[in-house]
Amino acid sequence: MSKIALFAATAALAIVGGIQAQTLPVDVDANIPFPFIVGKTTLPSGNYVVKPMDEGAIQVMGESGEPSAVTTTMSTRSDQPAMATELIFNRYGSQEFLSRIVVDGEQYGLEVTPSKAEKELLAAGQKAVRHSQPAGKSSHKS
Repeated sequence: MSKIALFAATAALAIVGGIQAQTLPVDVDANIPFPFIVGKTTLPSGNYVVKPMDEGAIQVMGESGEPSAVTTTMSTRSDQPAMATELIFNRYGSQEFLSRIVVDGEQYGLEVTPSKAEKELLAAGQKAVRHSQPAGKSSHKS
């Protein structure tokens, strides 16, 4: 491999690694008025806190700590800072899947890794209706 190609490959890996290392700067609170799926877990409607765990994972917990779900995420970056803190969902019929978390004023957000069930719906030709729920920056940050 030429020195230029090696340098370009190393730089690309550093950029991708830097993007993946981003996490939520705060915990996020939201009242979700419908049942929704995070990973393999269906959570009932209610008040939730989304907490960053280690790089690449989040925990979605009910206010009392239950119910709870953990899933993997990947950092995303937009050209402009987010205008509001919100949780973004993909709806297929009556099923809601947590898809993305964005925080007001931040260019980085977290994209939730699609679950097996969501991938199956996509493979079957289902189209997602993307919508959001307002959220807030939590005072629960650990």
